Amino acid sequence: MFIAINIIIFMLNVLLFLNAKKVVTFLNHGEENKKKTLIFKIFNVLFLITHALDIFFKEYDSSIISVGYSLVTIYIGILAFEIISYFNRIKFGNKKDNNGNISYETNYNVNINNIFIFVVIFSLVILNLLKIWSMESALEQKGFIGILLAALLFTSAHWLPNIFKGLTLMNSNRVSKGDVLRMNGRYYIVFDMGLQYTRLLDVESNKRVLLENAKFSGNQISNLSKKASTVGYRDSIYYNVSYPSLDIKDEKLYDKEINKFKSIFKEIYDEIKDNKDIKVDIDAGYELFMVETGDFALKYKFSFYYSDLSKLSSTKAIRKVLSAKYRVNELVQKKAHLRGISLATPNLEIQIGTTKKEEN
Repeated sequence: MFIAINIIIFMLNVLLFLNAKKVVTFLNHGEENKKKTLIFKIFNVLFLITHALDIFFKEYDSSIISVGYSLVTIYIGILAFEIISYFNRIKFGNKKDNNGNISYETNYNVNINNIFIFVVIFSLVILNLLKIWSMESALEQKGFIGILLAALLFTSAHWLPNIFKGLTLMNSNRVSKGDVLRMNGRYYIVFDMGLQYTRLLDVESNKRVLLENAKFSGNQISNLSKKASTVGYRDSIYYNVSYPSLDIKDEKLYDKEINKFKSIFKEIYDEIKDNKDIKVDIDAGYELFMVETGDFALKYKFSFYYSDLSKLSSTKAIRKVLSAKYRVNELVQKKAHLRGISLATPNLEIQIGTTKKEEN
């Protein structure tokens, strides 16, 4: 019976080691985590060593055996936390259907429950470690727990603000997994939100960015997935257009000259109505205003709306949508050129030369 139990434990541990990646991916709801997989394998090996020492070296130094049992206790605690967290995420997480693939996203309730689960399992692991090391007296227990509390106190300046900010962000629903953000002039996708860190995908460079929750929350963030209106995310391009000739004295002729530039945008919108490559929301329309009458040019602000960004989850898809700004800008330049309209600030030398002639 004793041999059979040990064989079962040995085989189970070997199977867990060989399938560590699958187990971790499953417990993370289909998300691969190389760091957790490595930790899982390391504890599998330590468990195997401890098991061998317990079977073959019963009279071996008791401190070595205690170290082994301690590692096994921690391993079981970690595994128990991951398993319970898995079911916690299914029970309280946000259910998401991606073309038939059901997934569960972490939210405020999941993280609160995970904190409670962690405290309970951590306490049980500590109590078991005290028994393994025969620290049963009140004085020894208080001393050991005091060291842990002191360690938590000295490191609280690092982890406590991050946990607080992370829970605040999740509870306020300001930022959610999959949201498209604009921060410090760059675009990001929220890849994952944890109690300590928020992981982002940089849309431009396609790299992962890891930010502590406290630092992340301190930035000025524009969430493009949380619409301020039913229309969606609006962007703008500014153009400098030369003043009409001073020889024009008739109002109709003046309007005709100005409309050469204004008509460009209506023409572009008519052309790209059925163009699926340029992700502009045609139905939302556009806005064109003269915002400044400068010394050498009229400054116009052209504002348009992108297609819905909230339904996109990859950096490639986001880049394709945001490229609409450059595609439209290219079309404006081409049509302005064909109309004989320069979008560059007029040559200053001509203006200065005229002024000098007038002074003479």
